[in-house]
Amino acid sequence: MKTANDTARLANTVLTVDKKARDAKAARAKDAAGKVKCPKCGKDATGAAFCPKCGAKIEKTCPGCGKTDATGAAFCPKCGTKMD
Repeated sequence: MKTANDTARLANTVLTVDKKARDAKAARAKDAAGKVKCPKCGKDATGAAFCPKCGAKIEKTCPGCGKTDATGAAFCPKCGTKMD
């Protein structure tokens, strides 16, 4: 029989795995120079809301909570961390 502690531990594990996946996605989106690459074509899209080559929407990932945001907000709407 599962206890509340087991359920909480499982939920925490799921959240940790989800955050690591989002962090890995964000790391792949930036190259070694810190430039943002388009997820569709790989073109440099640093500072752009849309890729200058293919027009794909560029989403920023919050360094604090991992939420993706395409609004161009200076601060994360979920946790308030300054967006990169």
